[in-house]
Amino acid sequence: MNIYLAAQHMDTINMQMQGYLHNSNYRDLVTNLVLQIRQASPNTQLFVQVSISPARGTVQDNVNAINILKTLPIDGILVFYNNSQTSDLQQLFTLLDR
Repeated sequence: MNIYLAAQHMDTINMQMQGYLHNSNYRDLVTNLVLQIRQASPNTQLFVQVSISPARGTVQDNVNAINILKTLPIDGILVFYNNSQTSDLQQLFTLLDR
């Protein structure tokens, strides 16, 4: 898929990158995609999704990813969680406040 062409026809993009959280090139992968989208369509709203589901990584893994994402030219970060994970979600926000 040519992300450059696709981005030109979208108002909003949610990049679901939680599957790449443990990839050693996570920072580079996400950064490259974000920059391609921004170049193609600077006004497209761009969100990156992480997930605190146990299969995707620990709360701390996601805090680390969010700290990377906060440095990128994106409009927001979406956090996926299961209804039973409200305490994990609270822990995530507590760690981010530090």
